[in-house]
Amino acid sequence: MPGLFGTLNVGVSGLTVNQQAIDVTGHNISNASTDGYSRQRVDIRTRIPYGMPSMDSAAGPGLFGTGAEVYNVERVRDSFLDYQIRDLTSKNGAYKTTNNYLSEVESMFDESSSSGISGSITTFFSAIQNYTNASSATPTSMKSIISNAQTMTNELNHVYSQLTSLKSDVQLAIKDDVVSMNSMIDKIDLLNQQIITVKQSGKEPNDLEDSRDLLLDQLSEKFGINVDSSPEFDGHDVSVIDKIGKINPTLVKSVGNDQVNRFSYIDTVTKGADTGTKNAAGETIYSYEVDYYKLGNKATSDNRVKLNINMTESQAKELQQSRVLMANKDGVALSSADGTTKLDGSAASYNFTDLGLFKPVNGDINGEQTVQNKIDGYVDQMNRVAKSIALAINTVSSGMVDPNKSQIASDGKGSTPNLDKLPIFVNRDFTKDTSNTTFSASKYFNDTTNSGKNWEDYINAGNISINPELLGDTPILKVKTDDDQYGLPSENIKNGSTDQQRAIELGKLQKVAFKIQDVNPDVYTRSAFAKTLAKDSDTGVNTIQSDAGGITVGDYLKSFINTLGTDNQAAKQSAISSNNVLNQVKQTRESTSGVSLDEEMTNLIQFSHGYQASAKIISTVDQLLDVVVNNLKR
Repeated sequence: MPGLFGTLNVGVSGLTVNQQAIDVTGHNISNASTDGYSRQRVDIRTRIPYGMPSMDSAAGPGLFGTGAEVYNVERVRDSFLDYQIRDLTSKNGAYKTTNNYLSEVESMFDESSSSGISGSITTFFSAIQNYTNASSATPTSMKSIISNAQTMTNELNHVYSQLTSLKSDVQLAIKDDVVSMNSMIDKIDLLNQQIITVKQSGKEPNDLEDSRDLLLDQLSEKFGINVDSSPEFDGHDVSVIDKIGKINPTLVKSVGNDQVNRFSYIDTVTKGADTGTKNAAGETIYSYEVDYYKLGNKATSDNRVKLNINMTESQAKELQQSRVLMANKDGVALSSADGTTKLDGSAASYNFTDLGLFKPVNGDINGEQTVQNKIDGYVDQMNRVAKSIALAINTVSSGMVDPNKSQIASDGKGSTPNLDKLPIFVNRDFTKDTSNTTFSASKYFNDTTNSGKNWEDYINAGNISINPELLGDTPILKVKTDDDQYGLPSENIKNGSTDQQRAIELGKLQKVAFKIQDVNPDVYTRSAFAKTLAKDSDTGVNTIQSDAGGITVGDYLKSFINTLGTDNQAAKQSAISSNNVLNQVKQTRESTSGVSLDEEMTNLIQFSHGYQASAKIISTVDQLLDVVVNNLKR
């Protein structure tokens, strides 16, 4: 109402409004460095004015203002910038993770010195070539060949071990991400329900919304997400961008938040027996035992679920790289066929297509899955190098394309073993019986009754080794022209001690082009690798001829190192470019939602002056009331 008391109310409203504005400004200043905090501001509006009544038909003096009030305290936030940042964060997560791991891989291949793989291979062949020099053809130089061969195999073993160890680290990172993702999703769901409750009471849960948005930003670093605002009290529905089979994963719901998805982690994949069936592509289907942990929680065995999965070796490889399953809220894996059937181990077996593998196109999870695939590719290439060297050296050393072919000396003397008795490179996981004819390594077979035919079976970069029979004090390499006709070089009575023709051919293998790209360490044999041998016109030794479509070991490694460098450089450049764009958009959001201390100090001065002015109004009204009261007394 007009009058002194009305004016007093106006002054009081000014005090209240400016006090609340100072409170909000102080809250902004206190949280200037708080991660995820959005600047808040008071929404001030005028109170409903008062109309002065008139005693006659003429219009009154008009509407009198009744002061101001705080209508709302709101966050300064741009939802479109939030969408952009989450999308860019997902992409940047994939690039950054890939680059980090590929940088580690590249550091494993230090080719700047002789200690690298290329350097050790070159040194090995140099040792062979040095032996063929008349002045250095001594037992000591022969031992140098064996020593450098051992150095080379050790380097291959070391790189293989580093690569497989890094892959294990990546898988542990995926497991940690699964636990972290589930935890973040649970927190988002809790905040979501709290925000809805506060909204229902008519208040603004600004700080709770900041916490929820910060978690959504962090979750988007793991994979791409969709965030839909519910029309009911600003709840959020959060889902995965990528569909998995018929599962359209929803992680958070405003209403019905029990019907949501979570993630579980595949721990072990163990190959079992051949099922006797093949897929449409002709690949053999095996029975695999797969263990997964609900919600990625390995703290207790109660969370472990065993499944028998029928799948091919390529599908098992995909499973080992992916590692993440879509599950219900309790962590029980769901079938990709309908999104509801539980894969809880109750069925005798499942098919690979039943698994709801989570393979996002962006985010840390994508980067970790991509890196595993690349590491597997690098390991395959190192395995081909190791297998090619073993097959080439052993073939020329023994003169046998078929290591099981009988060796009969032309003079009828010497032993006649039914296999290559003295290969230089072997699979160190194999053991042999006293007859030198049976080689056992159950780890390479589906059952322990199988055995290998020779020490070269299943050679790869991880198990290639020097034949232990060559590591004695007396070197016994096959280096003479007719050593191929005898089981042991000591049995050769045809060639003199100065004969080095076979060693010359071994040294030439460094420049021979092989079909290394076609080598399969598991099944490739000498006959598949070398096919046939041809006699060298200079030495008279049967040796491997260059393949028109082949490549030398040195060139193959050089190409591999170049490819690795290109992969890493591309990932690094993508990470830098993506991070620059992301930072630019973050700066734009910061300029909108961030707290500027200079601006807040200016606001603080403004509201402080407003508070003082409002107090002055009240003081003035107090003086006027005093005049009125005192005059009435007289």
